[in-house]
Parts: sequence; C-alpha cells; structure tokens
Amino acid sequence: MKPAYCGNDCSCCPRYTPAQGRDVCRLKEAAEIWLQVGWWDALADPEDMACSGSIFKKKANLDRIARG
Repeated sequence: MKPAYCGNDCSCCPRYTPAQGRDVCRLKEAAEIWLQVGWWDALADPEDMACSGSIFKKKANLDRIARG
C-alpha cells in the first residue's frame, strides 16, 4: 500500500474507487455518510466527492473536511 497525500489507501477509498468507474450513486452515498458523521458541513455534489488520486499528484482537496 502506498498511502495518498490524504493518508488513505486509494484502492479502498470511498471517493477514489467510485470516481474511477464514474459511479455517481456511490459518490452520493459517500457524501451523505460524510455529512451524517459530521466530516462535512453541507451535502457535497458527486463532482466534489470524486477524487482522481493524490499519490503522485498535488494535494487532495481536503479543505471542506478541515473546516468541520
């Protein structure tokens, strides 16, 4: 396992894996769960939830989580 910049393993990430398959339903489910547990302060659009991975790329978009 190579953790991404955010610390997650992309192979089992609820944002990365559905984004790769363009699974909007799973991205919506993840957004609802993250709102319910308080990780985000508003329901995110699937486009905002989608992650293209950050292992070798720039920092992941974590600003919405950090605001919580």
